[in-house]
Amino acid sequence: LPSHATWQELCLSFSIQDLIAALARRAATNPLSFTFWNVRWLVSPHTDAAIGKRGAVCNQILRGTITALVETHWTSADADLWASAFPTATRVLSAPAWGERRGGVALIIPQRYEIISSATLVDGCVLIASVNDIRTQDKFSVIVAYFPPDERTSVLTALKACTLPEGRIY
Repeated sequence: LPSHATWQELCLSFSIQDLIAALARRAATNPLSFTFWNVRWLVSPHTDAAIGKRGAVCNQILRGTITALVETHWTSADADLWASAFPTATRVLSAPAWGERRGGVALIIPQRYEIISSATLVDGCVLIASVNDIRTQDKFSVIVAYFPPDERTSVLTALKACTLPEGRIY
């Protein structure tokens, strides 16, 4: 897009009111909401960057959004520390797979949902959680996947060998 693009050019013939109405229709017909974020390192909770990232994730939790994080670089101890940063959510994680701080994936699940089961499909790269919406009893699964540049082929090969659950998978 050119740097001088206007909202009118971006929205074509749609008005802002059309866009607001479309978002309202979407919210009414699809109450599920997901965020996927490559956080590119989220270890120390005390840095300015981490404080901002924690605030962004907390905002998603308050909206009831299931949040998938990749490249957390969390060890199990880091994940325990970060659990206190999201007290109204449950976190599921797969720590970095290579014995060092590379990769790592997590799902942050708001309290509107209960986790039925979870499993790491590929260490540090792919995890799945089967979830139940407490309000509607709607059951589904969520996968978070990270494909490191040097490991894409091996992660895809390992993922192909996995057996996935029946039902809807996001």
